[in-house]
Amino acid sequence: MDFTYIKEALLDECYIDNIVCRGESQYAEIDYELVIRCDLITNVAIVPIIVGIPFEWETKLFDFYVRDYNSFPFIPHVERYGKMCLYDMEGVLIDDQFIGLLKQCFRRAAEVLSDGISGNNHKDFINEFNAYWLRLPNCGSVMFAVPKEKTCSRLYYSYNKRNRVNSEIDAYAELLGTRVLKDWGISGSLHRGCFIFVNPREYIYPPDPRCADLREYVNLLLKYVDAHDLRGLFKNDDKPFIIFEIRQPDGNSSFVSIFTKHGHVSENGGCFQFEKDAVLYPLNVRRIDKSYLMSRVDTDDNPLQELRTLIVGAGSIGGYLANFLAKTGCENITLVDNQIFAEENIYRHVLDKSCVGHYKVDALAKKIKAETPSISINTRADYIENTVQEGSVDFADYDVIFSVTGNHNINRWINKCVMQCDIKTPVIYAWNEPLDIGYHTAIVRADRTGTFDDLFARDDETNTLYDLTAFCARDQQLTRKMAGCGGSFIPYGSEISIQSATAAIDLLKRYYTGRNTTNEIVSYKGEGYYFRKAGLRTTSAYELQKECICRQRIVDLI
Repeated sequence: MDFTYIKEALLDECYIDNIVCRGESQYAEIDYELVIRCDLITNVAIVPIIVGIPFEWETKLFDFYVRDYNSFPFIPHVERYGKMCLYDMEGVLIDDQFIGLLKQCFRRAAEVLSDGISGNNHKDFINEFNAYWLRLPNCGSVMFAVPKEKTCSRLYYSYNKRNRVNSEIDAYAELLGTRVLKDWGISGSLHRGCFIFVNPREYIYPPDPRCADLREYVNLLLKYVDAHDLRGLFKNDDKPFIIFEIRQPDGNSSFVSIFTKHGHVSENGGCFQFEKDAVLYPLNVRRIDKSYLMSRVDTDDNPLQELRTLIVGAGSIGGYLANFLAKTGCENITLVDNQIFAEENIYRHVLDKSCVGHYKVDALAKKIKAETPSISINTRADYIENTVQEGSVDFADYDVIFSVTGNHNINRWINKCVMQCDIKTPVIYAWNEPLDIGYHTAIVRADRTGTFDDLFARDDETNTLYDLTAFCARDQQLTRKMAGCGGSFIPYGSEISIQSATAAIDLLKRYYTGRNTTNEIVSYKGEGYYFRKAGLRTTSAYELQKECICRQRIVDLI
């Protein structure tokens, strides 16, 4: 790295001055290939800064620091050691043109400092509130499911003693009556705490971690709350544990939490305050309520969350489907399948070898409950025909039915039941074709034209029933056997089942967002390399489908 060239290139910029370069130096406990000391001239102040060039700058970018951080104003995007947060590195593409990239970062640093000193970006404190609270000394953590009702309430928490270090407090908290602790597999003695909702008219900003008086800050929060709402919460409590939700004027919420090992809270002048002997410890609130966790995968209200969902078939497609539905936020799933998970299922199923010998529905329910909070899964280890006839499953009780057995006889039986009883519940069918030739999904409602039975016709010569949409030609040996007639199966890989399960969920979403208005079948055409290599023949339906995905109304097939 040519230090002289770098210095000369930076001196060409009028807002960079007093440049000193030092190779292979350390700053803020980090080793750098190059450390640059200089003055950054912004439109509001001249700020001495330090720039660290990592050895791996092409993947880590550059580190910019405010040199005299302890005497510098508290502004957004300036963190520990005075390090500036210039870019959100998620999705950033780093240019390998070193000088151009370095100058771009200098310009961004000038913007951050200028906006911070002038107060133009003060609102960023609110948007990134928790990041600044985390920087308070001895900050522990608490997992918390935020309640829907915004009132001051009693909560209970349990220590996670394995993770406690020195004065840090790690805890799990829940509102009385919720299932948070159970859902997350947490046990232990419960202790009393409280949830306090603060609704100020002005913005409340995070404290400066370099000089924060935490007791004074918390007392400020308590002044916004009517003492009448707190009297029952602080009664006989000499070790308060509190989670605050601060509803900011823009409607967004900031969350802070504190714990104190000693010190009392007393009422004075119509509000509660911590007394002078109180020593408070900050806690970072790690939200585990479903609305927050789902925000990473959904941007709008989730139409699937409240659905009562029935899945018939817990095989390769059904296993991935149930698992994916849980990840979309579905909270109420019923699984019906009579089969036991066997060794030969392992490589094309979401379940693993530990599930061998167990009913597929029970193993799936156990897996999903362990991985996904706030979900109810009911299982029926039986044939769907038996469960319907005995009354333990009523198709009319569900908002959506998935039939993913891969067996058209069962599909047609379900179709017949739904149609004869005029059940308006949409039924989504999904099945795979052999090897890599493709897969299909279909949606059928009793009050729309075209049924699942309309996907089939009879041969004029033999009167044999056949699938109009099939990609694989008739009268071919498709099944393979592992244990006689009872061990027959059609070969396809787990990747096909993953795709068909995803396609079935997409069809459900299209239906509940109004993008699907007819009974339709969606056919996905695969490359067919392994299919042809096996010497199998395709149908005209496969050859005539020009695109990878073909959507068509079932009524058009009649």
